[in-house]
Amino acid sequence: MPRSARTRGAASVRVTLYYQSIPPYYLKQRFTRAGGPETKRLGYFTSHLNVRGTPVEGWKLLVKCAARGLEEASSRPCA
Repeated sequence: MPRSARTRGAASVRVTLYYQSIPPYYLKQRFTRAGGPETKRLGYFTSHLNVRGTPVEGWKLLVKCAARGLEEASSRPCA
């Protein structure tokens, strides 16, 4: 990471990668290119799903998280 006026005070960098099971572009493609009862059912489920107040609200699947001090030679797993 190049140092600049904006990053001068940074001591480390942390990167987190999450997996999204059904990306929005996939659903958009299904609804514009496909038809039939299965597509309508998928559209109904995705537009009526309410997870507010449930354990899956804000759910993300963590793939990888790593951190590295700017002076360090290698990264380490996030704590």
